Amino acid sequence: MAIFSNSKQTFAEKFENIKSVFTTAYEQAKALKEEMTAEVNSKKIEIEVLQNEIQKTQHTIDDASNFMEKIEDFI
Repeated sequence: MAIFSNSKQTFAEKFENIKSVFTTAYEQAKALKEEMTAEVNSKKIEIEVLQNEIQKTQHTIDDASNFMEKIEDFI
C-alpha cells in the first residue's frame, strides 16, 4: 500500500466495477443457458430411445396378437 494512495475511487473506476459485475452476470447466464440446452438435448435423446423401445415392444405385441389369432383355430 502506497503512503500517498488515494482510496477514493474515480468515476471511471466505479464504472469499470459496474461493467465487471454485468460481464460476470452475462457470462454466468451464458454458461447456464448452455448447460440447460445440453440437458434438453440429452433428454430429447432419451425420449427418442424410449420411443424406439415402445415401437419395438408394440410391434412384438402385434406379432404376438397375430400369432395368437392364427393358433386359436387349432386350440
